[in-house]
Amino acid sequence: MGRFVVGLAVLFVVALTSPVRGSITWDWSFASEAGQYETDGTLSAGGAAPNTYRVLDFSVTSSATGGTLGSLRGGQYTTRTHANREPYYFVWDGSGVTQWLHSGSNLFDWHVYEDATATSWPPGWYFFGWDIGNINDPTSGAHQGWTTLAQGTISVSPAGVIIPEPSAFLIWCLLAVLGIGCARWRRKR
Repeated sequence: MGRFVVGLAVLFVVALTSPVRGSITWDWSFASEAGQYETDGTLSAGGAAPNTYRVLDFSVTSSATGGTLGSLRGGQYTTRTHANREPYYFVWDGSGVTQWLHSGSNLFDWHVYEDATATSWPPGWYFFGWDIGNINDPTSGAHQGWTTLAQGTISVSPAGVIIPEPSAFLIWCLLAVLGIGCARWRRKR
């Protein structure tokens, strides 16, 4: 019984001292536009650590220029244009985004989200890391519609919503408990 308790205690100490792998929700805003990012990431005791984060979802929650409210997961937005394709990443240094990264053939460091529900051309795009004149500027964002252009300095900050991914930890705990149980069962036989 003593080894069982010691084994469980070791598992819990390892779990408590390991960084939590999960998703982080971030608030973004510029000019009159606002929304959220959901990214993967490693969380430290103080919150989101300066790191490179992979974008899991992008959403628009308010727009004064007529941008569609919705998200990538909801199907209101897509990343199929401008050769800036997913996966998308951004580098956050603890106070702001220093770089917007993407796959695809476009050399510009932009994230481009196209309104997938638009019925006119152009459909409306959200640009992150873009400045007028096709300049890479990690502090600049824009929403461009048919007749509107909103541009401003991007603010990106962790919203503090953490969704842990406990599956790996639970599998290790289950294996440890089963191993200890099997050892005790064999000893009794």
